[in-house]
Amino acid sequence: MVKLSEEVKAIISEFGAVSIATASKAGIPHVSPRGTFRILPDVRVLDDEHVVFVNMGTRRVEANLKENPQLFAVIMHRSSLKGCRIWGKAEVLDSGTLFDAISAEFEPRGVKVYAVVKVTVEEVGAWLLREEAIIG
Repeated sequence: MVKLSEEVKAIISEFGAVSIATASKAGIPHVSPRGTFRILPDVRVLDDEHVVFVNMGTRRVEANLKENPQLFAVIMHRSSLKGCRIWGKAEVLDSGTLFDAISAEFEPRGVKVYAVVKVTVEEVGAWLLREEAIIG
C-alpha cells in the first residue's frame, strides 16, 4: 500500500479528466472516462491510502473488477496540466456505509449510483507537464 502525497491528493481533488482502465478475467481491456458529471465529484480521495470512484453509468467497470480487481487510472487537471497515474486493487461496493453516504449525496439530484469503487492504492506516479518534471 502507498500513501498519497498532498500534491497527488490535490490533483485528484481538482481533476479535469479521468480515465479508468480495467480488464476482464480473460484480459479484455476496458477504459471508462470519468469526471464528465460535474454536479458532484465522482472521483475522490477517501484517505491517505484509498481513492473512490462513483459508478453512475457503465456496468462494465463493475463486472471487470469483480473478475479482476486490478485498476489503473489516469487523472489530469486541465488548466495546470498536472496529472497522476494510480495503480491499485479495487473493491466494488453496492451497499454499506460508504455506498449509502455517497449515494445520499447524488440522490437529491436524481442520479442513481450503481456502485462505489474503493481503490487501495498500490502505486502512484505524478507529473507536471508545463515544467516537464516528475513531482511524485
